[in-house]
Amino acid sequence: MNNIVSKTAISKTLAIVIVAVIVVAAIAVIAYFTLIPKPREKIKIGVITPLSPPADYISGKEILNTAQLFVEWMNKQGGVAGRELELVVADQTLDPGVAISHLQRMVTQDKIAGLIGPWESLVALPVAEATEKFPTIM
Repeated sequence: MNNIVSKTAISKTLAIVIVAVIVVAAIAVIAYFTLIPKPREKIKIGVITPLSPPADYISGKEILNTAQLFVEWMNKQGGVAGRELELVVADQTLDPGVAISHLQRMVTQDKIAGLIGPWESLVALPVAEATEKFPTIM
């Protein structure tokens, strides 16, 4: 009789230990997958500037270079709230329609958070008006 009692006691103890190990392992796996920091999406900034003739593409390239230097510097500082910046660049070609198409693509597909440019009034005014349709800072 003692032999039977001791076997069931060991079996119950072993079962409790096995269940405890399984529960701890399950909690560890769940914690591992929920607490791993997920890569944060970059903050995208649109740049619509002249990059080809007949527009003032020399100034446009300087604007782009300045924006790129700023983004590189900000990313080296840790970005904005820990998120890196990324430029989405388009040539406005001195054509308001082209620039507005770029804006629409940048907002709807690229998901930009803000916009730099364009700066030439022929293109800037229609683009500024078009930005009112989107939650984008210009």
